Amino acid sequence: MAESQVIPWKRIAVEAAAIVGSILLAFAIDAWWDARNDYNALSENLLALEQEILQNLSDFDKVLGTADRNLKDLDEVFQIIADRDRPDLPAGFVRDVGQVYYYLVTDVSDSALGVVVRPNNLQRIKRIELRHHLVHSYEALADVAKYERRLENEFTDRQQPALARIFLLDEASWYVDDEPELQHYGLLHPVPESPFISTSKAVKSKELWNLLYVWRGVYLDFAKHVLLAKEDHLLILNLLEKELEGRR
Repeated sequence: MAESQVIPWKRIAVEAAAIVGSILLAFAIDAWWDARNDYNALSENLLALEQEILQNLSDFDKVLGTADRNLKDLDEVFQIIADRDRPDLPAGFVRDVGQVYYYLVTDVSDSALGVVVRPNNLQRIKRIELRHHLVHSYEALADVAKYERRLENEFTDRQQPALARIFLLDEASWYVDDEPELQHYGLLHPVPESPFISTSKAVKSKELWNLLYVWRGVYLDFAKHVLLAKEDHLLILNLLEKELEGRR
């Protein structure tokens, strides 16, 4: 009867442990490499976000500056309409009314912000406060776009047709400026003075007053959401500097 072979359990155990160790080491290296790539990718995304925020802040300032001037102009138009003792209208009144319909279209971007607020990126950001404001800012930009569409719809669907009738304007009196640095829409183009100028009755009417009052409300809503988005961007910029300190 053949002698039983002695199984080298010790050597097998050592070899098995070595194989398992090699596999675990490979997994650890892969995990470390993936984590490093994720860290570097997030750092690049945060730097891109910083530049995007700075560009957006510049655009917000232009939009809010225009809104502030035009809302003041609108108050002056209200005063002219309310002046019952003045039989005629001041020269350039059409231009003055047109100016209050001038507004800048926002040219903000949310591409970098959209990448950063993805769950896999958001959870890697150390500061909880920064995470909160990033999500809130992403929603705020969506609100700006929503109220800008509302402003545009109010202008095209209600304001423009009524003003064209009141001021006896044709389609040539309205235009969209395509200059990219201006990005404005809805300006009432100055036109030769129409027959209505000889009398202020058609202009000093409840209809025009209500029309401008509605426009003022929609414009203020738009400006308010631009301001809220700007405030969020400023908070993020401050928090982002701290988050990026160890990543630069």
